[in-house]
Amino acid sequence: MPDIERSVIGWERGKFGPLAISIVGMAQAGKTTLNNGIYHQIRAIEGDATIVNFSNSAGYRGFTYEALKAAALTDITAIDPAQAEDVLSSYLESGGGSAEEFDGYYRKPGSDEQWRSPAVNATVQYAGIHSGIHDLVNDASSRFMGDVLRDPSLMRLTTCPDFIVLDARNLPECQEKFDTNGLRQISSFILTCDPKVVVDRTRPKTDAERNMSVEERVQVLAGRNKADREREKGAMTLPEDYPESIQLSNAVVSQNIENLLYAGVQMASYPDRKPISIDTAHTSIEDIDAAMKYVLRGAFWTL
Repeated sequence: MPDIERSVIGWERGKFGPLAISIVGMAQAGKTTLNNGIYHQIRAIEGDATIVNFSNSAGYRGFTYEALKAAALTDITAIDPAQAEDVLSSYLESGGGSAEEFDGYYRKPGSDEQWRSPAVNATVQYAGIHSGIHDLVNDASSRFMGDVLRDPSLMRLTTCPDFIVLDARNLPECQEKFDTNGLRQISSFILTCDPKVVVDRTRPKTDAERNMSVEERVQVLAGRNKADREREKGAMTLPEDYPESIQLSNAVVSQNIENLLYAGVQMASYPDRKPISIDTAHTSIEDIDAAMKYVLRGAFWTL
């Protein structure tokens, strides 16, 4: 078992090339919280590391906004599935969504006012299950990842990233992006959480959400997870997809140092077979942040 007081064994800038970490799972299950915990603990271990948080969603949100704008629907607060399918498909068939346009979603993201508006939030889930849009997003995000590695200034960096943390829905697609761009994956996480727990502990973010009952918000979130899980391509990864996944929820809550360290070692040794799974229903921000200290040290020990 690694000595938790030692720094990363063998980690030197450029020795292994950029190291990759993937975070997937249910909507609003805590990916941002985990991302922040990873960032804090990498900084604590190697203070001069360059860490890039890479979201796969820019392509979906950018395309959805442009499709709604073309249909003069940017002011809506809700949309039914048939209308969403028509809006997205019509924009795609009219020539929207070229490779150049998708590249632009990653190179020059839109504002939160545009891309996280009630209209986009109501529609973007349907872009996620649209097979044609799905392929275009994955191709563009993989291209942009490679572009950033060759030219870090695209993300206002002065050096090549040491770590890329990818927030997505599907672990095999994360691995494919890393392989395509010559990255070594060292960590993979799957997060789950009961939608009722998510709604109980999060405040509504939009006027549309504030006008919904708790039951309606739970129904919307559960529907989003169901759609992500059942979509034709890139279905959302869940722990049951990986029989050897490491269930770490109890160790995170109890801060069992030995289990956390060993889980990190196992995950990093077999990131394509043994992702760490955390049900965040009973974990706090502080639990996740503290647990990553040991999980990451275990993972880096394998270098």
